Amino acid sequence: SSCRYGLRQLLFLDALQEDTTYVRRGYTRELEKAFRYLTYIILPSFFMELAHKIIFFSAVKISAPHISPGFPLNSIVFVLVLVSWVYRTGVFLLVCVLFRLTCELQKLRFEGVHKLFEGCGSEAGVIFKEHVRIRRQLWVTSHRYRFFIIGCVVTITVSQLGALLLVLASKSDKTFFNSGDLVVSTVLK
Repeated sequence: SSCRYGLRQLLFLDALQEDTTYVRRGYTRELEKAFRYLTYIILPSFFMELAHKIIFFSAVKISAPHISPGFPLNSIVFVLVLVSWVYRTGVFLLVCVLFRLTCELQKLRFEGVHKLFEGCGSEAGVIFKEHVRIRRQLWVTSHRYRFFIIGCVVTITVSQLGALLLVLASKSDKTFFNSGDLVVSTVLK
């Protein structure tokens, strides 16, 4: 199962060996650019989340039964909450980046087929074979990401509405402390 759905298969890296140098170089550029963009998105969001959690955990005292008062429970929960945020956000954005990369690869392949049409010396069989290969990969891509896209729409809508209802239901003044999760999640999405 891991061979069938690994990262190399998801990004069609194994199939790149069948592609032209133009497609391979373009895809390499797109890979570098995509992960650079991922960093540009995650780092500012992380620092905003970090600021919110520092403010929150410095004002709140967490206690649990059967744990001594000197135990650093606030610090442990603080680290766990940040790790959880990085994991959830990282996985979500990584899948979005992978989808974009897959689409960019198909676009590069279509440009490669266009170049085959321009080079009048290309045989019809070669062009047809490339067309069938691209069509099959587009079908696979659309099926892989359809459920992810629908799930994202539902999850984001429900989480944003839930966060908004929690903030609006509160009788206290709205501050970064008591409504920062909504601000952070809105900035990220």
